[in-house]
Formats: sequence, C-alpha cells, structure tokens
Amino acid sequence: MYEVTLKEALEEVVNTARKDGILVGLSSGAVLRAVSNAVEEGVVSEGDVVAVLPDHDLKYIEIIEKCVEYQDF
Repeated sequence: MYEVTLKEALEEVVNTARKDGILVGLSSGAVLRAVSNAVEEGVVSEGDVVAVLPDHDLKYIEIIEKCVEYQDF
C-alpha cells in the first residue's frame, strides 16, 4: 500500500490531462501516483499493471482549478 498526498494526486491529475488528454479525478490521480511509485521501486514492472481509474474530474473541477491556480504545476 502506498500513501499519496493530495498534492501528489493533484500533480497526477494535471499531468494526465496535459499528457494524455484524460480528465481524471483525485482518486484516479492517487491510483496513478501509487502505480508510478510501485514501478519506480521495482515492485512491479512497467506494462504489468492494470489500474482502475474510479472517477473523473467533473465533480472536482472547481477544487482542481483552485488548487492548480495556487500551486506551480
């Protein structure tokens, strides 16, 4: 199990939108960061992971916009 901060989850939300054009929510951002951490630590190999992205960003859009506005993403 990996602990992911709100800032880390938000970074993944923004990065996923910019890089892949996929609008994911905070839970999905946390999932993506945890998977990234697992790959970096060698727990799993890149390409051997299936991740479920359980939400989209529409219900969080105002929160994400405010956080991005006050953070340097």
